[in-house]
Amino acid sequence: MTTEKSPCPDVRRIPIVISLDQNYYWYVKTMLNSLFEKRNEHVFYEIIALVRGLNAGAKEDIAKYIASKDNASIRFMEVPSVYFEKYDFPIYPLSEAAYYRLFIPSLLPEYEKIIYLDIDIIVTGDIAELYDQELGDCYLAAIPDIRFNADANLRDYAEIILGLPKTQPYFNSGILVMNLRQCREDRMEEKFLNLLGTLKSIQYHDQCILNAGCFEKTLLLDYGWNFQLFDLDYLIDPAAFRGDVKIVHYLAEKPWRHPKHPNAQLWWKYHVPAQGSAPVTYSLTDAFTRLTVNTDK
Repeated sequence: MTTEKSPCPDVRRIPIVISLDQNYYWYVKTMLNSLFEKRNEHVFYEIIALVRGLNAGAKEDIAKYIASKDNASIRFMEVPSVYFEKYDFPIYPLSEAAYYRLFIPSLLPEYEKIIYLDIDIIVTGDIAELYDQELGDCYLAAIPDIRFNADANLRDYAEIILGLPKTQPYFNSGILVMNLRQCREDRMEEKFLNLLGTLKSIQYHDQCILNAGCFEKTLLLDYGWNFQLFDLDYLIDPAAFRGDVKIVHYLAEKPWRHPKHPNAQLWWKYHVPAQGSAPVTYSLTDAFTRLTVNTDK
């Protein structure tokens, strides 16, 4: 299923890839609603949803939402089952959808560069600025995982098992700019699958595989592109940022499970209208407002 639209000749195309399953489909319009509120009028957003077994009703619901946007299209791409028949992917507590991003280079041969976004985020800046990061021969642009890098035991794991030097930050895989051309040239998918079979321990699923495979050629970006909320009461030091917060990432506690928490209300600001209901009044904690978060157009 695809929403067929053609952008004007003078409009840039930016491909954005997401992974979806039946459990998370309900929240994708919330993320997209935030993205479109901050849309760049000179950009056409090509959304590619990697799915396996997403039912027709869910696809129709998302496609209808995208059809209401004049500068976006969506295409649903079924991830071939052969990947999950041939290899043993550690899944619990995540779903197999977490691994779809490993196969993007071969699934999307028509693209040289894409943005990958997790569903549990709110976009508060212009995503075109993220896409414009110059990658050179890097495989990825990503943002360091603050909690992981602050944990001495996890840093030992990264060095001993994944091969990351202590001087190399471990990154979070929820927001990525992927250089698909370079990944294909260097046959990175093969390397990812080899790592799946050879790593003695994979604690954080696809994220560990991507770190082990790509750390030598990863461009590390400012934390503002992946403002990581580990629990709704915890906010990292604003001094860690050089600029605005462009993407808020709800990593552990999810805002849809804690709707009354003040730090969940930014998410609800975008969720309620995305479901066709009236906007809600929202507020942020004092700690959050110390950061520059653009919540208005």
